[in-house]
Amino acid sequence: MSGLPIEEVSEYLTEIVKVPEVVYITGVNGHRLAAIVPLDVAAVGESVIEALEDAADIAAAQAAREEPGERIPADQLWAELGV
Repeated sequence: MSGLPIEEVSEYLTEIVKVPEVVYITGVNGHRLAAIVPLDVAAVGESVIEALEDAADIAAAQAAREEPGERIPADQLWAELGV
């Protein structure tokens, strides 16, 4: 089972979650709307997403460091913020 119309999901949900493969939920004209994935696939996907987010955060921090401007020590900033 690789695709299932959204109207039939509730009817087959108990069976879908037992299938060891990705099941796509489809809408009008068979367009994919979402997917139900096995737990091991979800865990891998979650790890990949976290790694991509970390890489994006690192790139943003590096870009911020390269911006011109006055450098303010963290202690001074925290003091000004009352932290």
